[in-house]
Amino acid sequence: RKSLLVSERNLLRRQIADIESNREKQLTFQNLPSVEEQLLQQLSELKTIGAVEVKSVLDKLKKEKEKISARLLERTRLNNSWIDDVYNTVKQYAEELKIPEAYKIDIFTHKLKSKSGAILHKLVFIYKLAYIKALSKKLGFPVPIFCDSPNGREVENSTIREMLTILKRDFSTHQLLIATIFDYTDIFESASVFTLDGTLFNQQSLLD
Repeated sequence: RKSLLVSERNLLRRQIADIESNREKQLTFQNLPSVEEQLLQQLSELKTIGAVEVKSVLDKLKKEKEKISARLLERTRLNNSWIDDVYNTVKQYAEELKIPEAYKIDIFTHKLKSKSGAILHKLVFIYKLAYIKALSKKLGFPVPIFCDSPNGREVENSTIREMLTILKRDFSTHQLLIATIFDYTDIFESASVFTLDGTLFNQQSLLD
């Protein structure tokens, strides 16, 4: 009974918060000047600005953005077991796939493409595995894994096979679908193989 009352209370709190938030937005929008008024105001205050001043402002804004991002990242990581699990999984697979320690492991990065071809391929792979593990744990069942053309550029076949072996070893309870022109039945002995001849529906053109 107590749990039900707590649940109802929390629902009411969320509804009240939503109503107050919408009310504040409406009041804010009512007090906002029109686009024309804003434009005229900006034009009236416009003055000559040199390249040095522009660079100074940009540098200041970039530093402020970095500080805010760092604080946000710190708060996200603080006492978050899910983040710890993902990080530990990434670290484990990074060591197994021999990713150099010089490459900083950051599960919140948005700059993966700055890595080289082979390292990028490995990092994308292990990040996805870590997220799949966390998601499956959260949902309570193993989610399907889709692997589209695992053979990437600048990646040796031995590395691809090592990665697929990890899939077989640690994700055996998941449904795994691999789209590839290579034969990996020696790794997945019991795999069901479907061969396509031509297009997906074996037609000359999907538009026919």
